[in-house]
Amino acid sequence: MRRACLAVVLLSVACASAPIRKADQASLVTADGRVQEGCYTCLIEARDTYLRVAVGKARPLLITKLFEVQVLVGLREWELAMDPAESFKAAEALIPELPATYPGARYLEIARMIPPDFIGTPRAERDQWSRRNPPSAQVLATQKELAAGAGSTPFRSYLSAGLDCLQTFANRRFVDLPKVPAEASTLVKYRIGTCPAIQPMLLEEVMTAVPGFVEAELMRARVPTLTITRTYTTELRAALTAAFELFPRSSAVTYGLGALNQIQGDCKAAIIHYEDTIAISPRHEDAALQRVICLGHIGQFVPAIEGAARIIERRYYNTADAYYWRAWSQYQRREILSARTDIDLARSMSVNQRVLVLGGMIKYD
Repeated sequence: MRRACLAVVLLSVACASAPIRKADQASLVTADGRVQEGCYTCLIEARDTYLRVAVGKARPLLITKLFEVQVLVGLREWELAMDPAESFKAAEALIPELPATYPGARYLEIARMIPPDFIGTPRAERDQWSRRNPPSAQVLATQKELAAGAGSTPFRSYLSAGLDCLQTFANRRFVDLPKVPAEASTLVKYRIGTCPAIQPMLLEEVMTAVPGFVEAELMRARVPTLTITRTYTTELRAALTAAFELFPRSSAVTYGLGALNQIQGDCKAAIIHYEDTIAISPRHEDAALQRVICLGHIGQFVPAIEGAARIIERRYYNTADAYYWRAWSQYQRREILSARTDIDLARSMSVNQRVLVLGGMIKYD
């Protein structure tokens, strides 16, 4: 009897001193699964679970998982042209707690090499990114380093897949798309399916495995098309609307909504989204120009002229287009001399049919 009581007491003490409570173990299994699934909300849920459980004696056991998910959240934000600074800063703060054999600082350095979304990022920033790109040999060496490194396989595979996007930003040619590793998680499949080129069938597989993977739906809907059909615009609007609900601070999403509304002839709605894009990314050249075009098409010539002037003053890459559209708005207002000055400047920078036609009309008048 005494031995039995002693066993119960010892068991109770052991349970009380266990690093992870039994009640939390199931939550951690779920969190690990959510990381493997890989959607943004999945990663946020996993991060919150790790933050809650990683206290006291449990913290050393979960610190690498917490670090990896913080980096993954930051990368997903970056991939959607959102600011990842807070997530990367949180990951950086964990580095002193990581095991000595775990190269957390190096992994974070690699994560910061991966470029942001192509559509939501101003071209000037994309050009700067391209100039900073490491040579292909260095990228390949980094991917080999990741393959043999410490940490979870999905995390390292995700970083490796992200490095393939560098060739897109640097306008490098590639022949073969990255191969999907055997037994790859949907987290990794998503990244391979979105960069350096969108692979619709792979993203369909991801969406089937993880319903509600909003980012996968958005990227699949962004596949270029030669024919704008009702089916295409309907699917794109559904994807963009769902993404906007989850990522209202994504300039990639706001610009996409602006472009879609403009294509469908609703310039008033398009202007709202272009202005949202500029509020998020003040030097987004394409949003600035398309706003000018839409303002002109709804008869708001004065704001259009002012918007074009800002593009010209800032010397955006599309300055020639800004001169053209400012001349167009001035011509509508019968400001012929100002319009002639601007169309001549536009022609000095870029000669095309529309510049020649508008220039002929202005000079005739």
